[in-house]
Amino acid sequence: MNIIEGKSIAENILITVKKQTEHLSKMPGLAILLVGDDEASKTYVHMKKKATQECGILFFDYFLPKESTQEDVQKIINYLNTDDDIDGILVQLPLPSHLDKREILETILPSKDVDGLTTVNQELLQKGEGFLCPFPKAILTLLRSCEENNDAKKALVITNSDEFGMYMKVLLEKEKVIAEYSLFENKEKLETITPLYDIIITAVGVASFLTADMVKENAIIIDGGIEKKEGKIQGDVDQESFSKKDVYLSPVPGGVGPVTVACLVENVLLAYKRKTLL
Repeated sequence: MNIIEGKSIAENILITVKKQTEHLSKMPGLAILLVGDDEASKTYVHMKKKATQECGILFFDYFLPKESTQEDVQKIINYLNTDDDIDGILVQLPLPSHLDKREILETILPSKDVDGLTTVNQELLQKGEGFLCPFPKAILTLLRSCEENNDAKKALVITNSDEFGMYMKVLLEKEKVIAEYSLFENKEKLETITPLYDIIITAVGVASFLTADMVKENAIIIDGGIEKKEGKIQGDVDQESFSKKDVYLSPVPGGVGPVTVACLVENVLLAYKRKTLL
């Protein structure tokens, strides 16, 4: 088993960003909004804060109570849209159920949408002008790090979301990969199809459902799932079962997670550069 070291890949991205910010006349800025008190979301915000500050990027966090209204959240976003010190705006998901996620995300100015989730940004991406969402961007970064020729390889994305599955399918096809996605329903259904694929990407959040007997030799497996089980963070992949199998595997923790944070920081720098060119 060949472990894909996400931590070292992330560190290299952050070092590159830091080298570039050291020569800027003004520090780029990232603002994150968190609505509610979800502990996992707080942890993610802290990770993003640490990475951005280490790279010489200003960080602004806005913590709103769970009871905040749609208007409360959008008012802050509209203020940040006009603040010249802010180059990137991110709304930490998930939002409380009473809020309209899509309406809130669409409030973000596309030029500051470093999470790449607005409709305008996704349309711009087709022209190579938008921001690539950090999570899929991290998956592609890990895939490329294997230094394999992936042309015409078959990839399967296993996910809970049609939206994410389609997004990844489009991105993989741009890499000349033959891609499909499957919604996760049960392990038994997947067992009949996973051995047919050269690349397996998971984003489910069901601990250790993907085992070595479900995957062919020499496959590349990118584990993008997280579930807390018995007090431990676990991924979708049963890593232990792969110990004697000849595959590339990104671990959890230490795989997609740190690279996703690094890709977000990279997007903030890109937003700053694009603004200075206007």
